[in-house]
Amino acid sequence: MNHFVVRLREIFSKSTDCRLCFRSFKPGHPLRHPCKNFSEICHGCSIAENGRIRYNNKHKRNRRKPTGKITVHSWLSLLRLHEWRCISCGVGGRHQLSLDHVEALSDGGTNTVDNVQPLCLKCHAKKDGHTKKAFSKLRRCYREFRMYVFHSWHINLPKLDKRVKRLSN
Repeated sequence: MNHFVVRLREIFSKSTDCRLCFRSFKPGHPLRHPCKNFSEICHGCSIAENGRIRYNNKHKRNRRKPTGKITVHSWLSLLRLHEWRCISCGVGGRHQLSLDHVEALSDGGTNTVDNVQPLCLKCHAKKDGHTKKAFSKLRRCYREFRMYVFHSWHINLPKLDKRVKRLSN
C-alpha cells in the first residue's frame, strides 16, 4: 500500500504545468520553459519571484537594521518544501502567495529563511496587525478613560506605553 502511494506521487508530480502560475510549459516560448534549478516552475515565475525577493530585501523596513537577506534559491526551496502552497489553508499560485515573516521585523524578527513562511493573501491579512489592532483598541479606550477622569476629577493618569517595562526587585 505504501509503495502505491509513493508511485501515485511520482506520477502526479511529473506535471507539465507550472506549480505557481498553473500554465503548461511551451518549448519555444522564452519564459514558458522550466526553470534550471526548479523544474516544477516556469522561467517567468522564477523571474517574478526574483523581483519579489529583491523588493523584500531592499524594502525600507529592512534598511533600518541589517537583519539578513533571503536569496531567491532559498525562497524557492522553501516553497518547494511547502509544496508551493500556503501553509495555513493550502491555496497555491504565484499571485496568491506572499512572503510572511513569522516574527515581525518590527518585533525583532530576522529577515532570514528560518523566519519566513509562504502565506496566501487572505491568511496574511488575517495574521497581519492582529495584535496591533487589539492594542490600538485598548489604547483608544484607555485614552477616553483618561480624558473622562481628567475632566471629571482633574486627575492626570499616566499614558499607556507600547513597551512593557519590567519591574526590578
